[in-house]
Amino acid sequence: MQEGQQVQEQFNQALMQRLDDQNTIMEKQKEYIEESLKERDKKLLETLNEAKANKKDQGFFARIFKK
Repeated sequence: MQEGQQVQEQFNQALMQRLDDQNTIMEKQKEYIEESLKERDKKLLETLNEAKANKKDQGFFARIFKK
Protein backbone atom coordinates (compact mmCIF):
# COMPACT_ATOMS: atom_id res chain seq x y z
CA MET A 1 0.00 0.00 0.00
CA GLN A 2 2.80 2.38 0.88
CA GLU A 3 4.52 1.67 -2.45
CA GLY A 4 1.42 2.66 -4.39
CA GLN A 5 1.15 5.85 -2.40
CA GLN A 6 4.81 6.63 -3.05
CA VAL A 7 4.36 6.06 -6.79
CA GLN A 8 1.29 8.30 -6.76
CA GLU A 9 3.26 10.97 -4.89
CA GLN A 10 6.09 10.85 -7.44
CA PHE A 11 3.59 11.03 -10.28
CA ASN A 12 1.92 14.06 -8.70
CA GLN A 13 5.26 15.81 -8.24
CA ALA A 14 6.24 15.15 -11.86
CA LEU A 15 2.87 16.43 -13.02
CA MET A 16 3.20 19.59 -10.93
CA GLN A 17 6.66 20.20 -12.38
CA ARG A 18 5.31 19.87 -15.92
CA LEU A 19 2.50 22.28 -15.10
CA ASP A 20 5.00 24.79 -13.70
CA ASP A 21 7.15 24.45 -16.83
CA GLN A 22 4.10 24.91 -19.05
CA ASN A 23 3.08 28.00 -17.08
CA THR A 24 6.56 29.49 -17.50
CA ILE A 25 6.44 28.89 -21.25
CA MET A 26 3.00 30.49 -21.50
CA GLU A 27 4.15 33.55 -19.54
CA LYS A 28 7.13 34.01 -21.86
CA GLN A 29 4.85 33.71 -24.90
CA LYS A 30 2.46 36.27 -23.41
CA GLU A 31 5.31 38.71 -22.80
CA TYR A 32 6.61 38.22 -26.35
CA ILE A 33 3.16 38.84 -27.83
CA GLU A 34 2.63 41.95 -25.72
CA GLU A 35 6.02 43.38 -26.71
CA SER A 36 5.37 42.59 -30.37
CA LEU A 37 2.02 44.37 -30.23
CA LYS A 38 3.54 47.41 -28.52
CA GLU A 39 6.27 47.61 -31.16
CA ARG A 40 3.72 47.24 -33.97
CA ASP A 41 1.52 49.96 -32.49
CA LYS A 42 4.51 52.26 -32.06
CA LYS A 43 5.56 51.81 -35.69
CA LEU A 44 1.99 52.30 -36.89
CA LEU A 45 1.62 55.56 -34.96
CA GLU A 46 4.96 56.81 -36.29
CA THR A 47 3.87 56.05 -39.84
CA LEU A 48 0.50 57.74 -39.35
CA ASN A 49 2.14 60.81 -37.83
CA GLU A 50 4.61 61.02 -40.74
CA ALA A 51 1.79 60.72 -43.27
CA LYS A 52 -0.17 63.41 -41.43
CA ALA A 53 2.88 65.70 -41.36
CA ASN A 54 3.54 65.17 -45.07
CA LYS A 55 -0.07 65.94 -45.90
CA LYS A 56 0.08 69.08 -43.76
CA ASP A 57 3.23 70.26 -45.56
CA GLN A 58 1.46 70.35 -48.91
CA GLY A 59 0.38 73.77 -50.05
CA PHE A 60 -3.18 74.88 -50.55
CA PHE A 61 -3.13 74.49 -54.35
CA ALA A 62 -1.36 71.13 -54.18
CA ARG A 63 -4.20 69.76 -52.07
CA ILE A 64 -6.88 71.21 -54.34
CA PHE A 65 -5.30 70.14 -57.64
CA LYS A 66 -4.04 66.69 -56.70
CA LYS A 67 -2.34 64.90 -59.52
